Amino acid sequence: MSFNRADVVLVPFPFTDLTTQKQRPAPVIIIMEAHMLRVLSKEEELQNRREAFKKLKSGSLFDLGQERFFIAVKKIDEKVWEVIELTEANKKKIISGQSCEHSHLHFDDMDCLNLR
Repeated sequence: MSFNRADVVLVPFPFTDLTTQKQRPAPVIIIMEAHMLRVLSKEEELQNRREAFKKLKSGSLFDLGQERFFIAVKKIDEKVWEVIELTEANKKKIISGQSCEHSHLHFDDMDCLNLR
């Protein structure tokens, strides 16, 4: 069912004792899209992370749960990548053309992996 702004819809309003409710007219003042989220099982989450890890290539931008951001530099082995973490210090070095601190990121240390 879709609505437009300024449509009038019937909405169940509860009585103050919360035991019953009554349908009352109300104007639609804002339209928001609803998105369904599904919690993944540990196996599904691990599989998604494995698939994303396989897609990494040099220059890939990725994050770990939108908290820490990285650029993939070089694959060390099947479970480890050399990366540049986009810390404030490294961002300043990148902008000024200086070399950045590189580190190794192991697959098992990633709770979440989002490719950009």
